[in-house]
Amino acid sequence: MVGMIFVVKVVDITINVVLFSAVDIVILATGIVVVIVVVVGIIVVFVVFVVEKVAVAVDAAEIVVGVVVVITVVIETEVDSVVVVIVVVVVGVVVVASVVIVLAVVVDGVVVVIMMVVDMVVVLAVTSLLVIVLNDVDSVAKVFEES
Repeated sequence: MVGMIFVVKVVDITINVVLFSAVDIVILATGIVVVIVVVVGIIVVFVVFVVEKVAVAVDAAEIVVGVVVVITVVIETEVDSVVVVIVVVVVGVVVVASVVIVLAVVVDGVVVVIMMVVDMVVVLAVTSLLVIVLNDVDSVAKVFEES
């Protein structure tokens, strides 16, 4: 019954949008896409954890961090390298925290979660160093000179 009310309400909103504003259509479409992406994401996470076990989930999480780092580097290339590394680390930590929370809920072993954190931190550190080297070799020299 709730599902039917929801469908009717969506149709009602859609009709009003069509009659009044093209901007509202875009907003509604974006909202629907976001909901679909979230639902699909939840399904994918469950499939990865339940069917493929923890090892595949760890590999997938590493790939996610790598993609985030690459995207960040592309966006921030003209900014100072230190800013890039800070952005990369913050985004990486958020990703790692999300994965660890899901792991802690799904997996009963604390050891697995700890190993996951160590694994991700190593990947993040190496990638961040690569970002520094690729962006600005001089900044590496400055960091070592100051220390």
